[in-house]
Amino acid sequence: SNTDLLSTADIAGILGVSRQYVTDHLTKTPAFPRPAVNLSQVMRRWSRGDVMRFLTARNIDRRLATKASSLVLSAPNALH
Repeated sequence: SNTDLLSTADIAGILGVSRQYVTDHLTKTPAFPRPAVNLSQVMRRWSRGDVMRFLTARNIDRRLATKASSLVLSAPNALH
């Protein structure tokens, strides 16, 4: 379902960083998961599970992981 897919904006919101940071830095980290959907630079979505495993492996704050796993997207994934 769409709630299992994260946009760059979703990932930025989980981490409290800018979309630009996610696009320019995080997604270019070699260990960062490949997009589950990759239609274009602006239409990419990542598996929530893949992203959460990456964040956990990188020792991202546990509260963020808890917040992210319980995050319910309030709107369908729009283009970001």
